[in-house]
Amino acid sequence: MNTFVILQQTATSGATGGNWTFLIMMAAIFVVMYFLMIRPQKKRQKELKEYRDNLKKGDKVITAGGIYGTIAEVKENYVLLEVCLLYTSPSPRDRTRSRMPSSA
Repeated sequence: MNTFVILQQTATSGATGGNWTFLIMMAAIFVVMYFLMIRPQKKRQKELKEYRDNLKKGDKVITAGGIYGTIAEVKENYVLLEVCLLYTSPSPRDRTRSRMPSSA
């Protein structure tokens, strides 16, 4: 029984500096998460917004649904995709994901 009381006393006496250690570790985790997750995601969102703002007629794009097409007309909130010679499909501007390579 005496050994248990001594172990409890040593554990509580060493825990007084633990509050600062906890705060420092939480700050370090936040900094790491910011540089590994938040910052790259914001950069990607900025690039995607710039891409969508620069869409123009004649660009070959791929939509989020996997439809390949050429932009026939650009409106404020949507684009008209020419999928084949006789079919154009309206698509929301934010659903275009990437440009097709110029060699395709």
